Parts: sequence; C-alpha cells; structure tokens
Amino acid sequence: MGDTNGTTVVASGKSADDLAFEARMAARAERKRGSDAQRQALERASMLALDDAEQQFGDDRVKRVVVAPLCIIVIGIPDPVAVKRWRQVSRSDRAKPADKMNASDEMGKSAVLWPTAENPCKVPGLPATYEALCEVYAGLPESASAEAVKLAGILDTEEVGK
Repeated sequence: MGDTNGTTVVASGKSADDLAFEARMAARAERKRGSDAQRQALERASMLALDDAEQQFGDDRVKRVVVAPLCIIVIGIPDPVAVKRWRQVSRSDRAKPADKMNASDEMGKSAVLWPTAENPCKVPGLPATYEALCEVYAGLPESASAEAVKLAGILDTEEVGK
C-alpha cells in the first residue's frame, strides 16, 4: 500500500474510496435483488387475490390498484352505508374538511378486499393488511377512495376527499 496525494492505494491498485464505493454498490445491488423478489411475490399474491375476488363478485366489480411498486390492493364496490355517509358529508356545506376526508377514507376502506386481517398479504417483509399499508403509504386512503368511486361509477373522482 502506498499513499498518493492523500489517497491510500491498496495492493489491487484501487483506492480505499474506490473499494468502499464498490462494497456499497454491491450491498445496494443485493438489496435491490431482495426488493425485486418482494415485488414479484407481491405481484403474484395480488393477482391471486384479484382472481379470487373476480370469481366471488364478478370481473366488473373488482379492481387491482397499484399505488406504488410495493403497495398493491384489490378493491370491490364500496359498502352502500359508507357510500351514503360519504355522499351526505361531501355534499354538506356544514361538514368540516376533516369529516369529509374521514368519510372518503372510510368509503375507500370499505371497498378493500385484499389485504385484510381475514385475508392478509403473506409476502415476507411487507405490510400484511390495508391498515398497515396506510401507515407506510400516506396517500393510500385517497387512492382507495378514488378508485372505489370509479369502480362503482358514482361520480367524477374530483369530489373524493373534498
């Protein structure tokens, strides 16, 4: 080893900085391989959940929603009680914005078929339920609501969350 302009060179002829960079990039590549494996497992699990839901409710009454590469849900038509509450609150001039958002979130949650406590995501290292996903992906409730509105054919999604 020698020292050239303040850079330590090891027997391979590479600087310590180069070796540290290569080690870090190798660790990054390994992490990405693990992430790719999770993504593939999640794709398979979500497609199986979608197929189950299609068989149970009909092809036109369910939808697979990809919110992020590691955030996929399967939704169906939202619960009629949740839709009614959402409509009442969203059309009220006296409703607070937080009440409107809560009604929207509840409607979206009522549409989630997978992952749930009864039918969790079993991909290691990923959130098992919709509630756990919401803690990781803050925009998920709004996405679920918007997609539930579209699936149900209720109205233009611009009103969701207002």
